[in-house]
Amino acid sequence: MIHHPTTLCNNVVCKNSGACNIISPTDSTCWCLLGFHGKYCERQRAASRCNEIQCQNGAMCYEHSPAMSVFAYCLCPPGFTGRFCETEYFRCSQVGTFVDQYQCAQGSYFLCDYTNRLIVGTCPKGLRFNLNKMSCDHASSVICPNI
Repeated sequence: MIHHPTTLCNNVVCKNSGACNIISPTDSTCWCLLGFHGKYCERQRAASRCNEIQCQNGAMCYEHSPAMSVFAYCLCPPGFTGRFCETEYFRCSQVGTFVDQYQCAQGSYFLCDYTNRLIVGTCPKGLRFNLNKMSCDHASSVICPNI
């Protein structure tokens, strides 16, 4: 049976105030309100996954739901790492430019100003910060630290 794009949602019933949306000439999907998921928004989350974890050091918690699973993660502020951002790995102690040892391969580097404020710099995709040249360079020219 051939469907016309405008009729793809005619026989789709999205639950819990979800809305049917056409995503291609042959397919539609339900967009769910916050707190609901599933093919037809038929599943309700008991609570936010962010209630289950404690991000530290000013990190923000975000939820991600690939397919049917939902998980929470902490987005760490500059200079912190770990599942809950519990480990500080860089702090400005002098003015200068420094390699971000955890994000070097993604082109990240740190700038420390005269007030010891930490500023994150990022090279364009595919480049890394070269301390010798004090500029972004081809990834093949920059060796990142092993951590």
